[in-house]
This record gives sequence, C-alpha cells and structure tokens, in this order.
Amino acid sequence: MIDNLYKHVIDTVNAGIIVLNEQGCVATWNQWMDRRSGLKESDVRGTPILDVFPELKDSRIDRLIHKALHLNCPSVLSAKLLKVSFPLYNESIVSKKNHQRIIQSILIKPLVYDNQQCCVISIFDIS
Repeated sequence: MIDNLYKHVIDTVNAGIIVLNEQGCVATWNQWMDRRSGLKESDVRGTPILDVFPELKDSRIDRLIHKALHLNCPSVLSAKLLKVSFPLYNESIVSKKNHQRIIQSILIKPLVYDNQQCCVISIFDIS
C-alpha cells in the first residue's frame, strides 16, 4: 500500500523526479519525466543514467551525481550554470523534430535507502 502511495505521490509532483541506485542506474522516475523525455520509466529502469542520456557524460550534472552517490553531497544547479542539461522538452512537442529544451533548475540530493547510497534528482521547468 505505502509503496503504491509513494509512486502516486511522485507522479503528481509538477517536476521531474529521478531516483538512481548506488551504481547510477535508474531505480524509478515519475510521469513528468515520461512526458518530457519521451521515454517510459519501465524502459529505462535498471539502466545507467549515462546510457539513458549519454550527452550528460563528463558534464557538471555527471560530476554532481557522482558527488551525491559517493561523497553524500547535495547540489543545486541553476539554469545559468548549466551548459548541458537533461534533454527534456515541453510535453506537447516532445515528439516533434524542431523543439527547444525546457530551461531547468536541478537539485541532486543523496539518499540512503535500505542500506544503499542512492540519489534523488529533481528537475524543475523554469521556462
């Protein structure tokens, strides 16, 4: 009951929520991410985040995910500091070719769950 309740709660949040396990693989993400990435949570679950979004490799986001997972260090990224962001788009145009990414503010927080170091990434559309 509670796990199902929590899934419903994160699906109602008006922001992207990604939970990564200690290996940096997607444990879950919410419907907001489904709509703005064009990818289903069931298709990316268990996949390294850098395989889902390869352009993030060696980016500031990549380094801060590593800090959250290995150094227990939270981070906030404003849109002005991002040279590379998640490839997320307005949900009404996610399937069209010529579209611009949403402007993002990103929070990366460490999380210990079931004795495993994880992290939660919250992505806010500030377009």
